[in-house]
Amino acid sequence: MSQRSLLFANFLLLAWMAWGCALMVLPAGVQQNWHAQLRDLHAQGLRAVPAGRDYLGFPWSDQSRPPRAQTEVSSARSTEDRLRREIAVLRELLRKQQEQHWRASPTASLFQPELVSARKLLPEERELWQAGNWLNAGRRQQVAERDWILNAELPLIDIGEDHALQPDQLLLAGRKILGQIDQVGIWTSTFRPLTHEEFRCPAVVMNARTGLRAEQSVGSFHGTGEELCELLYIENTLPVGVGDFVVLADPEQRFGGPLILGTVAEALVLQSSPFWKIRVEPALSEPGERQVFIVTERLNRARLAARPDSAADKGATP
Repeated sequence: MSQRSLLFANFLLLAWMAWGCALMVLPAGVQQNWHAQLRDLHAQGLRAVPAGRDYLGFPWSDQSRPPRAQTEVSSARSTEDRLRREIAVLRELLRKQQEQHWRASPTASLFQPELVSARKLLPEERELWQAGNWLNAGRRQQVAERDWILNAELPLIDIGEDHALQPDQLLLAGRKILGQIDQVGIWTSTFRPLTHEEFRCPAVVMNARTGLRAEQSVGSFHGTGEELCELLYIENTLPVGVGDFVVLADPEQRFGGPLILGTVAEALVLQSSPFWKIRVEPALSEPGERQVFIVTERLNRARLAARPDSAADKGATP
């Protein structure tokens, strides 16, 4: 540094010290005024520092960001705020819908499931029945069973059209599903067991530990003609484990409890499919007792009995 520059620096230092000493002897009001002016000058200098730093591109602190990064951060914050508002609106809508559902008056269904009792024919009874020996006395009066019943190889029950049975109605032994009606005769009907290759019904998985049913993922229970059955179209995002129950899909809880088809014997995730590969061990292949029950539909007698008199009068013929 040259001698001239050194003298200039010393002069500035002495002048600044003299200025400070002079301020100390000034009145208090003048001192406060000068302090305020110096504070304002200092604030303007601090505001100028970030602008100069961004202009020069110096990364002087972790808080400094380039303009593009600041724009991205601002956009992300704006998106986050918008999503928060949308979530709040959706929660409010859900709350209102739940309140409306809670306030709704319950109504009874027009149709209700009804169990009709039947009995399996024993082997000797089936042989005599299909031989037609019990019907020969009535053939003169055109009393005869359907030919497809007499020639069927499937097991038989002792009711048919005389109890308004329909094909595909489920056959129960307790709360376990045994099969479904195949063909309906006048007094007898055949049924196909769970393992029959034509057996089909909607089904869901019920957790064996919690007892919760995954009604949101309804699959199709298929007989295979072998010892194990299949449950198809269950998404592999649903937790499924060996030992879980496979039950009839009943989203309206019409039966008061699960009707069991079987238990999961094998559950595999396939790489090329969005569904589980599930093999099911049927709950029943043959019932231990002769008595079985068929699930039928009937009109709700309470609904019919509650018909208003005005409706009856309007429907009456003058």
